[in-house]
Amino acid sequence: MNDKFFIINEAQLDLKKKYKVHNNEIGFFFEGNNLKAFSSYCPHFGGPLECVDNKEFHCHWHGYKFSNKGECTSHKIKLNVVFFKVTIEEGRIYVWENT
Repeated sequence: MNDKFFIINEAQLDLKKKYKVHNNEIGFFFEGNNLKAFSSYCPHFGGPLECVDNKEFHCHWHGYKFSNKGECTSHKIKLNVVFFKVTIEEGRIYVWENT
């Protein structure tokens, strides 16, 4: 089952801010003209994950880095950033969470 959660109106979106959905914090970035949503928790140990220049993700706790596709680029380990489906409907941003 998929659940859809309203996040914010499109005009009010702040890419530097994280948005709470249940027990997760969601961050946003643009890949071209497409808005993408990601879990702001590092898959390694749950530290804060930041999107840098819409190009990669950094976790400052242990120095992990991930590509904008979610693959770990800094360590030889299979960890991936969690992404969420995003839809924009009548100027309102929604994130879809698998349950």
